[in-house]
Amino acid sequence: GTAAIPPTGTTAAELETTAATPPPTEVDGAGAETTPPPADTEAAAAKTLEASTPTSAATTGCTCNQNRPIFRYSGTPKSIDKLGRLPEFGDSHGLTGTQFYEKLARRHRTNAVDRAYLDYVFQSMGYSGGFDAAKASQFSEVEIAAGTRGNLGFAANHGYGYYELNTSERDRQAFRIEAANGCHVHFMKTCGNYFFYCNQ
Repeated sequence: GTAAIPPTGTTAAELETTAATPPPTEVDGAGAETTPPPADTEAAAAKTLEASTPTSAATTGCTCNQNRPIFRYSGTPKSIDKLGRLPEFGDSHGLTGTQFYEKLARRHRTNAVDRAYLDYVFQSMGYSGGFDAAKASQFSEVEIAAGTRGNLGFAANHGYGYYELNTSERDRQAFRIEAANGCHVHFMKTCGNYFFYCNQ
């Protein structure tokens, strides 16, 4: 069977002792777990993605949580003070936005789990073609403010939880990716981990 899913808000230390999780496991507003898309095979991933209809409406007042569960968070976040323990795409300090795009493009081409995950994220951002619609010009370098709360990804199988970033300035440097539907996402430079917070 599949490994147990770490609950939202699990600390980084606890997560290090948890088995890898299927990508990505989410907890909806009612507390029920969902797991889109299955990434075991490309066929399963493609079937799931074909059935998805990303929203293209302009977002105001943080309506991203109405789009896909990966944008939803609630309750009390766990504080995290250091990144890099459970990387998704690895240390990317020293890369430009274009170079990080190229890094993700290589993973998309060569790894079925990453391909399904990146397609899911980009469809959630309003790109019906998934990651194939990505362009280097959508990637910029930013620093996220200390204390920002949002969904932080972890580990090679792309789980995530609700966290507050109380890290060093270096650990808050990120790549921002422009979304078609206004639900922009970030990938942290220290670990290559997904991070979403609503800044509308």
